[in-house]
Amino acid sequence: MFGRKYTSLVENITVSDPETDIKGAKKMGRYKLGQFAIYQPDRRYLPYASIETIKQDKGTTHVTGCCIGCLPVDRLVIRIAGNKPFVFEFDSEEMAENAYAWIENCRKNEA
Repeated sequence: MFGRKYTSLVENITVSDPETDIKGAKKMGRYKLGQFAIYQPDRRYLPYASIETIKQDKGTTHVTGCCIGCLPVDRLVIRIAGNKPFVFEFDSEEMAENAYAWIENCRKNEA
């Protein structure tokens, strides 16, 4: 894990110090929500500064193994400039709502 850096999902918008931001991040499901970005387990992140819109909705995720099929999930569909969507899936509606509120609060504090 040493030497692996965090990479922004948006090429021209980055967080100046993602390592520090993630140290104080709040864990929600498989994601970590910092003051400046949402971090994925694969060390990629989406900076809040790149967000145009956020929509909370329901969807399904495909699973394999012993439970082949689709499971319902709550998700945030986040769109950036150019209308490109990023989908973040959460285990519960409450968790998705908390993530939405956290991100919106951090975006207001950035402005």
